[in-house]
Amino acid sequence: MVTGSLQAGVGAGALRLGASQTEVRGILGAPAKVVDELPLSYLYTYPGEGVEIDFAVPQGRAAALFFYGHNWNGLGHAAVQTAEGIGFATRREEVVARLGLPAGSDEAYVLDRRFHTAWLYYPTGIQFHFDADGRMVIIAICPPRRG
Repeated sequence: MVTGSLQAGVGAGALRLGASQTEVRGILGAPAKVVDELPLSYLYTYPGEGVEIDFAVPQGRAAALFFYGHNWNGLGHAAVQTAEGIGFATRREEVVARLGLPAGSDEAYVLDRRFHTAWLYYPTGIQFHFDADGRMVIIAICPPRRG
């Protein structure tokens, strides 16, 4: 189980960006599913934890950590939040009030009958995604932007 506060650009508890497959398996066990048809990465999926780990190819290290809420796409609900208290009950306006204006954002839309979440990106290495009802459904930890 993933425990600890989410840290932008770092991870959550013992689960960290840059972790090897062996380290991730030591923390979360064997993944329920491995998605390996992506061109530059592959995913370990842990629906019971509400977590996906994106590993970069060919390095095989965790390049992004995805935490899911409200059973988004059947991926469970991760019991995580940031040190600022931002979690899956937090609305978009509250995120901006606590963290300031994001470096990037987009509104939700449908393309080719597929829903794409609205999102806020912060260069410290964290992204928040919202569904059509404005609920936070994904928190992504990624490397911080340099420069």
